[in-house]
Amino acid sequence: MTVKTPSLIERSDLVFPGGSINDFALPPERRIVTDRARGTLLWDSTGKRYVDFLLGSGPLVLGHGHPAVTRAITDQLSAGMTYYLPSRPAVELAEQICHHVPCAEAVRYCCDGSEAVFYAMRLARAYTGRSMVAKFEGGFHGHTDYALQSFAPQDPPRFPLPQPDSRGIPAAVTDTVLVVPYNDADALRAAAAEYGSELAAIVVEPVQRGIEPIPGFLAELRSVCDRIGALLVFDEVVTGFRLDMTGAQGLAGVTPDLCALGKAMSGGTPIACVAGRADLMSLYGRPAGPAGVYMSGTLNGNPLACAAGLATLRVMAEIDGCGQITKRGQQLQRGLSEAFADAGLLATTIGPPAFTDVVFGRADVVDYRDYVDSDRAAAAEFGTRMLDRGFLIRPGNKIYVSAVHTSEQIDSAIDAAREVLEQMKNDGALEERSLMGPAGSGPAADGEAR
Repeated sequence: MTVKTPSLIERSDLVFPGGSINDFALPPERRIVTDRARGTLLWDSTGKRYVDFLLGSGPLVLGHGHPAVTRAITDQLSAGMTYYLPSRPAVELAEQICHHVPCAEAVRYCCDGSEAVFYAMRLARAYTGRSMVAKFEGGFHGHTDYALQSFAPQDPPRFPLPQPDSRGIPAAVTDTVLVVPYNDADALRAAAAEYGSELAAIVVEPVQRGIEPIPGFLAELRSVCDRIGALLVFDEVVTGFRLDMTGAQGLAGVTPDLCALGKAMSGGTPIACVAGRADLMSLYGRPAGPAGVYMSGTLNGNPLACAAGLATLRVMAEIDGCGQITKRGQQLQRGLSEAFADAGLLATTIGPPAFTDVVFGRADVVDYRDYVDSDRAAAAEFGTRMLDRGFLIRPGNKIYVSAVHTSEQIDSAIDAAREVLEQMKNDGALEERSLMGPAGSGPAADGEAR
């Protein structure tokens, strides 16, 4: 009797809950276990090749295994893997961050973006002596109890009260968070008028998922914080060193008091940081206890990660990596928009070119409720079918573009998208509102050709 040897995918299902190492879980028949990757290409354990638009959920702005990043890690490896002390690459990376990022006068390292936002909130509470933090519905600030509030609420809103996004979060933590709609300055001002004396900080993704701020919105946050004595914290884990070397804050001309950075500054290694005003950051340098703010970790400022991050930032500055990402992202957005129009669909791309999000059934999105009111099932199906065609996209989520994707790869993705859209129309995989009548005149009426 022949005993079938389980595949690597089947083995992963046995040891990982849901067959996944994080919150990205594909259906069992489409599970992927990675074998290797190079540049913008990734191969799974079955040998299938993908053009990678997931990019490790964003960090790989120079693709997989960029020679400068690999060399920096290899060189540092021979000098030591970790010290629990400052190192040359840690100092030089911090200097680069302070050089590029407007709010950065000092830096404290941690290991991922979730930690960075958590420590920024702790610092804001300590500095102001207040306990509450305001965030925006749909904003994702990581995995901590304070951050997982109204990231993906299922119930109708009850602003400014939040809805916890996970079991196991104490109600006492939820009570310290206020939530208002993104891009709604009036709602924020109303919350500040009622709770301003208790607010330590306003925390915001300058670009929330793929939802961009309306003109003047970020500046209004700065004004509200100044008026009530709260700190403004930008979560630039996604936007930092991707939209621009100065981040979203540099492009917007709005300087926060603190920011969280990660992903693009990491070179694909586990590193992030809090950066901000020197007087605020000095609280991290005091001894643990009533006078200081505790922020420490065994691998914080790991020299391997700092070497990788330093090499990444240097290459990005040398090649105008942010400009390259924007150029390729614009090519993708134009091509997708043309494909939607040619297919007669009510669909659009939202977000900056660096990370496009596809939306069906709506022409515009200004906040979380608009986003979830779109045809989300169609967006997920679009991503899944692109995956089947060899384009690694997280279904229903951001499409990340790197500085090393080629024009030909973007064109091939657009061609595949055209095939997918026609197939989805023929399969009935779109809601009625996603279908347009002749010449894009609106949803097709009964009996009209689609």
